[in-house]
Amino acid sequence: AVVSSVIFLGICIVVYAFVEYWDVSWDLTREGRRQLSPQTVQVLQSMTKEVQVACFFINSQDELILVARDKTMRFLEQCRKYTDLLKVELLDPQVEKPRIDAMGVVASPQGTVVISAGMRKQVIRFSGASPRLEERDFTNALINVLRDAEPKIGFLTGHGERRLEDKESPEGAGMLGQMLLLDGYRVEPIAIKITDPEVPQDCGAVVINNVTGDLHPAEVSALQTYLDR
Repeated sequence: AVVSSVIFLGICIVVYAFVEYWDVSWDLTREGRRQLSPQTVQVLQSMTKEVQVACFFINSQDELILVARDKTMRFLEQCRKYTDLLKVELLDPQVEKPRIDAMGVVASPQGTVVISAGMRKQVIRFSGASPRLEERDFTNALINVLRDAEPKIGFLTGHGERRLEDKESPEGAGMLGQMLLLDGYRVEPIAIKITDPEVPQDCGAVVINNVTGDLHPAEVSALQTYLDR
């Protein structure tokens, strides 16, 4: 009886050890939705500074809010397996109102995630019939807050392009510019001078949006030089 009890106890200890420390899961979904993309894993593993992730969800029994909250926390817990620099908090915006006001964030009733590092911050607000934290949104926000500088996107002007200042008409580029601003980019109109043809050195990208007139050969040459650089 003593020997049998010892063997049984040993089996229980081994089973407990497997359950407690053997962190293995299988993704059986056809689309592979339960696995992080290689890009997300690479960004997480290359982090060199701490990133704060504040998740604001109202304390409610609403099923949509509960599902969105639980999926968000499971996703972030999966991300934390690849880095110790990701600090995650679950907060109630009604209780933590002074804190969310200090962040300058307007919380969505369905959930809001604020990702910040130093002075840089990105906000993801949930909405729609199936609110959730999309991996691509999180990864893009993470990349933005980890940047040391704000990347500049130059919109070429002088050839009848869609105007950044036009936010009302379908022909304007104002909505695109606003979306880029929300994603952490600096957006500016640029003009290439014929007398001194050069794309500004600080442009991380150049957008040529619906040109209706011809570009001067000097402008084309400047753009080619920019691409080569």
